[in-house]
Amino acid sequence: MRSFLTFLLMITGITTGVSQSIHVDVNLDMMHQTGDVSTFNRERNINVHSSLIENEWQGEEEKLNYLINDLNVWFGRDNGAATWCFKQTPKHPSVDAYPDLQWMETEGLRLRNYFSQRFSNADKMGRKNSMRIMGTNPHTTYPCLTPYSGYWSGRPGSLWYPTEIETSSDWVVNYLENYFAQNENSVGEALPRYWEVMNEPDHLLNTNNIMFSSWEELWAYHNLVAQKVKQRLGDKAPLIGGMAFGYHSFHEADVSHRFAKQGYSNQFFQENDPLRQLAFEKTKSAFWGDGTQHLKKWYQWDVIWKGFIDSCGQNMDFYSLHIYDLPQWKSENYAIRKGGNIEGILDMIEWYDVNKYGKQNRKPLIISEFGAYAPYIGNEAAAADPKRRDWENLKSYSSMLMQFLERPDYIIKTVPYNPIKGEWGDLKDNPYGRFPFAMMQKDKDNAWQWSEFIKFYELWSDVNGIRIDTYSDDRDLQVDAYVEGNHVYLILNNLETINRDVKLQYYGNEANPVVSVKKKQLFLDTSIGMGEGWPNLVSESFTVAPVNLEIGAEATVILDYTFAHHVEIIHQSQETKFYAESLSGSVPNRVSTNGQAITAHINHVEGFDMPGEATLRIGGLFLYSYISEENPENQIFINGNRISYNPDWRGEVQSASNYYFGVLEIPFDKKLLQADNEIVIKLQGEHTLTNVSLQVWNMSRIPGRTGLNKTSTQGNPHRIFYDENQSSDPYVIWQPNSKAFQLKNIKGKSYDAYVFDLQGKKCLYFNDLKDEIWVDASALKKGFYVLQVVGENSNKSFKINVME
Repeated sequence: MRSFLTFLLMITGITTGVSQSIHVDVNLDMMHQTGDVSTFNRERNINVHSSLIENEWQGEEEKLNYLINDLNVWFGRDNGAATWCFKQTPKHPSVDAYPDLQWMETEGLRLRNYFSQRFSNADKMGRKNSMRIMGTNPHTTYPCLTPYSGYWSGRPGSLWYPTEIETSSDWVVNYLENYFAQNENSVGEALPRYWEVMNEPDHLLNTNNIMFSSWEELWAYHNLVAQKVKQRLGDKAPLIGGMAFGYHSFHEADVSHRFAKQGYSNQFFQENDPLRQLAFEKTKSAFWGDGTQHLKKWYQWDVIWKGFIDSCGQNMDFYSLHIYDLPQWKSENYAIRKGGNIEGILDMIEWYDVNKYGKQNRKPLIISEFGAYAPYIGNEAAAADPKRRDWENLKSYSSMLMQFLERPDYIIKTVPYNPIKGEWGDLKDNPYGRFPFAMMQKDKDNAWQWSEFIKFYELWSDVNGIRIDTYSDDRDLQVDAYVEGNHVYLILNNLETINRDVKLQYYGNEANPVVSVKKKQLFLDTSIGMGEGWPNLVSESFTVAPVNLEIGAEATVILDYTFAHHVEIIHQSQETKFYAESLSGSVPNRVSTNGQAITAHINHVEGFDMPGEATLRIGGLFLYSYISEENPENQIFINGNRISYNPDWRGEVQSASNYYFGVLEIPFDKKLLQADNEIVIKLQGEHTLTNVSLQVWNMSRIPGRTGLNKTSTQGNPHRIFYDENQSSDPYVIWQPNSKAFQLKNIKGKSYDAYVFDLQGKKCLYFNDLKDEIWVDASALKKGFYVLQVVGENSNKSFKINVME
């Protein structure tokens, strides 16, 4: 029987220029567990921004079945139903600015019965609907105090709107209690699993959209909803969270067009209007000061996000946020979130939450909208080719999802922003003004057809199973993999704007042959379309496993391997995160540096003496020019040991400015760790460091890593290694015309091996070796090196000559 490792196939793809190959390692027999999670959860990660009850599905039952059942997609979010129900709610007959709660009981029963009649045979879809997110929009549920009747509720002749957060929170409690089935034996739609208190209040607050409030009032409302819902519904209550923020440039001032001081509301009311004084009081805020505080850097973190965590963190079950790329396509003002910027956003929220409330109380995250947005995609792009426009979202969907999947114990729900038809979002004054983020668009015959967004779900349709260990030697190529029975799903995503050549190396499962491989690639195909290309999802099938393939610019490839037998997982990699203390010792916790050394302390690290790997994560605002290249003056020490500085952050240039808000991810030898650790960081240039943390992988065996240790030497044809003396325990043999040498006669003992250049610099290391192995040293340049093998009773050195 042929081993899986002997299969070799060159897969060719899109034929433009390709840079140096990226090496990807897949350890088929090693489970990758993060926290307590080790599986791909489709309910959490493969969602559509829709719910079962939406009227936009009427007449589209065939498409509904294809998406939910055939492609195995879950319903992710309904952010319209509650707002619609609020607008229908009449005013209390005798209480001003208050809902008629008795009417709500009757209306809730009517809607529950309607649901049970309409969806009587929707058991499977109903189950997929029960895990959805719900919530309200600021208008009209929240007391925005708008003078414009278009934002009011009730019926003609009795229009009203709330003026106090107590009123709004009372409506939410009664809505959740009366409009949903409270148990399995009740009629009606199931309660949502998650309740977002409000959608994107940071987008509307104090803008010309009219929302007379303050940050303090918003936070009080979140706390009030959480307290009342949990008190009324008890263990039936949805998980409560917020603030569903839309802005995440933490290092920036507030959005420039927001009103900045109390009293701005006066211009909207006559002097004798009783609401004028109320609006004046509601807009009182400690964060406006003299009207210039919002212009200060870091306002979006110091006031908005940190303020929400400080005020509401104890009452929230989760934090929610929206993440959008502002694409570079046809834009001079862009901000690319995918890659390093997302790492910076997520690490900063996580670090501060843990620092304030303790690691044991870390609240999970929900990403309830993600994708891409820019003026050219929105209302300025009305005449754009819609298929080309959709690509900007498609590439962000997969790139961002790959990052969210790295945190399966922390991010508990992700929903790309893709409403079904979105006719409510059409631009009425523009003949081309169709809502650009919809799952469906009309064809020339005025019939609804899938937009290009369906390709995202067709690409990810099969992925499931237990996560296994993978590794890419270039952070711009994201990689993940899952085992389900005799299937392995390997996902590769290219963050770069050029095609890349990928070399795959497989470890473990050697006696289990591959029967077939299906490859799906989603990429921008410039050979089709109206000039700029269209998204293309191409499928191919093979009978052997690939060792080389080409991945398109910003493309995603998913490989589905079918093996002859179940893939056995017998080893484990346990990933854990450890957090540094405050860098400054007090609020705001960040420090500014201009070449000075900054010291961080990460204590109580567990498993530091186990085999495995580690990465140092340094978050902050950096100047590109000082961190984007190798610089010997950039120095990082862990417990007094200098580690190699890695200038390769995730993704490409993040914005039009010279600043990078993100995370420097620096792998290092895990053996340098202790229970309590001192990290010294000295970077040239002006930077602001916000937080530091460690990722640690404790492993039951040394993983297969190209360039570190190998069990196979496929396809390495151009270097020769040899030693000048052999000893019996251990000894080295070389393989002509390859990049590898073999450590022999280990005899089951534990050894460490090091390769030094003639100046004493450590170039490679291999820890805790117990078996005879092939060692890949392809990273070494031409010249002489010393291989040192250190064991319990042995310390031997070998001279190695690397020749082209």
